[in-house]
Amino acid sequence: MIPAIFKGLCPNCGGDISSERLEKGLPCGKCLPNPKSKHLVIKGLLAEVWNIEERVNEINKLFIKAIGSKMWGLQRLWAR
Repeated sequence: MIPAIFKGLCPNCGGDISSERLEKGLPCGKCLPNPKSKHLVIKGLLAEVWNIEERVNEINKLFIKAIGSKMWGLQRLWAR
């Protein structure tokens, strides 16, 4: 398969992105140069989503501590 480059379609920054990265659900190489790295530098919308998910996970930990079980999917949605 020949990879394609899509102009202005990175879901994170709006830059150019390859079809291979889109297939894997990754942002462009500028936003996430090495997805396997342990030291990720996340920018743009992806950083905001990451921060929200971290907060939801913190709320889930409190929920587990108080209730004894994880939040349901709808509760996670409300927390977001």
